[in-house]
Amino acid sequence: MKTLTKSLKSQVLIGLALGALLVGSQTLAANSGQADYASNSTPETVSYKITDGYGEYSGYGATKNQAAGNARTACIMQKVAAYENRFGVTPDEDTADMFIDACINR
Repeated sequence: MKTLTKSLKSQVLIGLALGALLVGSQTLAANSGQADYASNSTPETVSYKITDGYGEYSGYGATKNQAAGNARTACIMQKVAAYENRFGVTPDEDTADMFIDACINR
């Protein structure tokens, strides 16, 4: 299996974005409100915000890069969900690539 078809590629990218979103939200949930009892301080959470003509997407993480990645993942997932709600189908590979590019280049 040397190459993936475009459809499979876009489904893999969407799956990876969803997985990153889930891992980021689980990490945030695990870290929110819990104190590090050894040092008696709470872990710092960095936020990152993306705004475009369709909405505002926030991401949180231990570092700025994690927070930015989570915000971009939220952006992609929201665009895919809006497309599915509007048209009733998963976006084709070209449309999914446009969503990914639009969110990553913010």
